[in-house]
Amino acid sequence: TEIYPNLAAGRPVVVKVNYWNGHHWTTHFMIIFAFDGQRYWVKDPWKNWTQQDQPLYGNFVQGILLGVS
Repeated sequence: TEIYPNLAAGRPVVVKVNYWNGHHWTTHFMIIFAFDGQRYWVKDPWKNWTQQDQPLYGNFVQGILLGVS
């Protein structure tokens, strides 16, 4: 309920996700920067720099809102 309003106000949202990497569960952080009407789009620091924009993946654990007063 807080992610979309912050994106609409121009504030990106840092999220913590857990996902299975094929061997074990791992925690990972990404920046949600957009919503296309169906899914959130993230900048993912684990991806190749030429493929940073990804749909949100993994099991959402926690949203950490930045720039909220």
